[in-house]
Amino acid sequence: RHAGEAPQTVVLRDAGVRFDGVYQSAPHAFAQGQYWDYLRFYPDGEVISIGSTESPQQLATWFARSAVTVRHGRVRVQGHHLSFRQDAGDDDTMAFSGEVTGDRIRFSVTGDGESAGTAVVYRLVRVKLPTDAPPRP
Repeated sequence: RHAGEAPQTVVLRDAGVRFDGVYQSAPHAFAQGQYWDYLRFYPDGEVISIGSTESPQQLATWFARSAVTVRHGRVRVQGHHLSFRQDAGDDDTMAFSGEVTGDRIRFSVTGDGESAGTAVVYRLVRVKLPTDAPPRP
């Protein structure tokens, strides 16, 4: 633990969540090629996500909570178990519930979106991320 860390940061770090990169899913195929789902966690408990055809290195140049196209959620932590909900657009909500193991997080996804009813494994890809604006109110 680091002196002066906020309690939420300590809880997320103790659960195994990393802040020095993005979490990337396995590729999904679509007519024009493939895309990945990405997650980025913040020490204050916010998580953002997006689906993109970009590599983690390309995405990292702009993937921040201030980006208009990202979905937002607030992480709840119990031990190594994480859960959060995000608006998936058109009044759809996705719920993520999973466990952190090393550099991977396995989520069960429920809700109305494209990935609902599936288990998705995200793997940490360490990349330099943009600094970001303060959390949204």
